[in-house]
Amino acid sequence: MTVEDIQTLAESYVDDTIEDADAIRWTNDFMEEAVLVEVFRYTAAQSLTVADSDTWYARTSGHLQIVEILDSNSDKYTGEYEINYDRDEIRIPDADTYTITSTILPTSVTAIANTPVINTVFHRAMATYMAGKFKLQDNDQNADGLRLVFEGIGKAKAAAKLLHSHDKREQSQTKRMTWE
Repeated sequence: MTVEDIQTLAESYVDDTIEDADAIRWTNDFMEEAVLVEVFRYTAAQSLTVADSDTWYARTSGHLQIVEILDSNSDKYTGEYEINYDRDEIRIPDADTYTITSTILPTSVTAIANTPVINTVFHRAMATYMAGKFKLQDNDQNADGLRLVFEGIGKAKAAAKLLHSHDKREQSQTKRMTWE
C-alpha cells in the first residue's frame, strides 16, 4: 500500500479528507514512534574492523539497538563490548572484523505515492494511527483520536507478534554500557 492507499483507508475511518502533507507526516510519525521501532525489526548491517581494544569506533548513523554481532568467520560474537552513552560509538576488546546488525528507523516517506518501507502487515495499523492523528489535530484530548492512535499502536504490536514468532534472530544484550 502506498501512503495514498493508507490515507484513503484512514479517511474511511473518519469520514473526512486528510491532507496529503498530513498523511506523509503521520506516516513518518508512525514509523518513528518510539514504542514501534523495535516492533518493526527493520535492520541494517555495519562492517567494522577492530585493530585496537582501547579505541572507540563510530557506529553507523541511525543504528539503534544491536541485534547481532558476527566475527570474520561469520560466528556469533559472544564476547564483551561497550557502547557509549549516545550509542554512536562502540568498543570491542577483541581485534577482528565484525558485522554488526542493528535495528534502524525505517526510511521516511517524502511523497504520497511512496510505499512505507516496513512490512505490509503494519499498513492497516498505520491507517488507524493516521485516523487518530487526524482526530487529534484540533483537540489533543479528543477521546476518539486517542483511542485510534493507541489502537493503531496495539494493532502494530499484534502484527509484530505474527512476524516475531518466526524470527530466529536473538536480541544481543549489551554487556556493559559506559557514559564516556
